[in-house]
Amino acid sequence: MSNLRDARVLNLLFSTTILAVGVAIYWFWPPAFWEPTDHDYLPFVLHGFEFWLIQWVLWIASYGLLQNKSPDVRTILTIIDLNTVLGLGLCLALGMGKDFAGTRPLINLTIIFGLLVGWNFLFSTSALETNASRYIQTLWLLPSMTLSLVSLVGWAFFSWKRYGNIALPFACVSILYAFVQQPSYSLIFLGRDRGEADNQWLTCLAYLKLLLGVTFYSFILR
Repeated sequence: MSNLRDARVLNLLFSTTILAVGVAIYWFWPPAFWEPTDHDYLPFVLHGFEFWLIQWVLWIASYGLLQNKSPDVRTILTIIDLNTVLGLGLCLALGMGKDFAGTRPLINLTIIFGLLVGWNFLFSTSALETNASRYIQTLWLLPSMTLSLVSLVGWAFFSWKRYGNIALPFACVSILYAFVQQPSYSLIFLGRDRGEADNQWLTCLAYLKLLLGVTFYSFILR
């Protein structure tokens, strides 16, 4: 039971639960990807849901790596950046609707991810030095933090725009998660703060993850 007080274990547990429910929907509940009025198949909803599922796989992977005693934070940041880019994919799918087709959206997402990875590994040389200034460290994390904020706020806006008021609970939780998540970047990735990362911020994120899953499935399974 003591493990359930560990913020990282809670994040792993809730992320695994949400992924398991999502996989069950993906395999066994095709009406989730139909138009509710005329039962037209909506491939963009299916693609957005696929982005959603892979994000939870990556959340599990990132918190799994954090269980290591000396994880490579650049690798963890790369996984989280990929998670963020897939979140943008969900925004594109919901925002573009039936226009979400072809390879161009995927190419654009790949370019964004490549830029983030390049910045992560090139700039980390300076940011991860023991005497690195707070300014340099913050500058290293800034692109990842900014894009994550944009992605989660995009979830809120495009889910509400696509589904209406039924998606408002998810939209509200997404915005709250976006702002609570920001301090966790410095807690996880900046060496002198990492000891605090098992405390209230990551515990709060774990429960917000659970709310994200519950509210997302509530309107997908409308």
